[in-house]
Amino acid sequence: MNNAKYLLGLKHLGFSPKAWYLFIKYNFFSSHVLRKNKNKFLLPTSNALIQFQKGSKLILNGNFILGTPQMKGSNIEGRLLIQENGTLVIGAEGFEQFAGMYIRVMPKGELEINGLVANEGCSITAGKKIHIGSGSLFARDVTLRSDDVHYINEDDYEPSKPITIENHVWVGQGATILKGVTIGHDSIVAAKSLVVKDVPCNSLVAGVPAKVIKQNVNWHA
Repeated sequence: MNNAKYLLGLKHLGFSPKAWYLFIKYNFFSSHVLRKNKNKFLLPTSNALIQFQKGSKLILNGNFILGTPQMKGSNIEGRLLIQENGTLVIGAEGFEQFAGMYIRVMPKGELEINGLVANEGCSITAGKKIHIGSGSLFARDVTLRSDDVHYINEDDYEPSKPITIENHVWVGQGATILKGVTIGHDSIVAAKSLVVKDVPCNSLVAGVPAKVIKQNVNWHA
């Protein structure tokens, strides 16, 4: 990392004693944080709330900025919980988790994030693996859940199935993506949609449950 990028990362810590304490604690003294690149860091703001349980890992291939408020003076937390033997992998493009977003990796769960932009109010609960590709965009209040957390007493019931979000996927405000779903690259999920089945590449889906309403779509931020 060059000096300019290094200073840009550290600016998120500000003058907060809490942020600097968390920065030093987790980057240099925590067995839970594995920095694959010595120039990449967990950069917690004063709004960051972090909890690692036994055997959990945060693997950093890029910078992870945690708890960025969108308005100065906001006390909304950015929350990260990695439960027993869970793993969160941050790709080389890095990730900025805004205040108001909650990430939970369940016991033995895995979450991989590559260059995602996610707005306030988003929630990710990873049981079996969730993979989020590069260049994807989540509007406010998007929910991803690869685990039901609770159980239904049925013989063929599977409480946890993986979710794959391929590269360059736009998920609209308030949309929910449930377990066992793959969303193809360059697709759009309309606001308030409930996605329970796979979405083809370059498709626009909408509704409850979500259905393909347009194909061969393209979008840009």
